[in-house]
Amino acid sequence: MAAIVPEPPPEIFYLHTSVQTIVRSTGLPTDARTFRPHVTLGRGKNCPAGLLQRFLHQHAGTIFGAFHVDSLGLFSSELTPSGTHYTMEFRKTF
Repeated sequence: MAAIVPEPPPEIFYLHTSVQTIVRSTGLPTDARTFRPHVTLGRGKNCPAGLLQRFLHQHAGTIFGAFHVDSLGLFSSELTPSGTHYTMEFRKTF
């Protein structure tokens, strides 16, 4: 599940463009879809869409609490037969 970032900073679009340019310069194809900054809130393997939709509807007004954020990490992910491998590419501490 992903949450769209309502007012992303312009720097995120610059980063996306830079990455696309570098990837194309290697001869690799890039994703032609429109870039939509988002935050992945969770992933579910083999989760029926109806089950997820019911859960979201039932909990639409739920406040799950607050937490302090003191850093931001940017990860890349590689899907492998044994699972997803994550690599931290960038970290900014506040």
